[in-house]
Amino acid sequence: MTGKIVIVGAGPIGLAAAMLLARDGYSVTVLEKDEQGPPVTGLEAWDQWERGGVAQFRDLHIMHARVRHLLDAEFPEVRHQIEASGGRHFNLIQALPQSLTDRSPRQGDDRFETLTARRPILEWAFARVAESTLMSLSSEGAAWMASSPGHRSTGGFLMSPAFARRMGRWSARTW
Repeated sequence: MTGKIVIVGAGPIGLAAAMLLARDGYSVTVLEKDEQGPPVTGLEAWDQWERGGVAQFRDLHIMHARVRHLLDAEFPEVRHQIEASGGRHFNLIQALPQSLTDRSPRQGDDRFETLTARRPILEWAFARVAESTLMSLSSEGAAWMASSPGHRSTGGFLMSPAFARRMGRWSARTW
């Protein structure tokens, strides 16, 4: 497959989509509203990274176990970065209430294991891996665009003028 795709938002979902599309041969551009790009280390992500567009940026994120399975299958590098930066494994079966009389382990309980970390670590891990893989996987490269002259914010997202015109998003209101 070939073609050009624009992803609006450089959070985990946007970057995951961009990496998968780049693997399939698409040229991917990621548009991001927040000006500050990801820092070099996970510790710096926690200490210094500001993501004004993400209200829950400092919160703990317990991902659904299915997300951990997707990380294993599609993004093992991301999982490794999360683990290396302090992400913790958590099995929901271990959190069963004490009032249950039979809490003994059963075959297949490992499918409930997930990975948890603070949002800056999750975003940093996706950003680090995306930065290295998008450029090498996409036939025409990839771009990460932050707020800059010639780009206008539309309700929290960033669009280039050409993209906004194509989407019919220009209006007379003040941007």
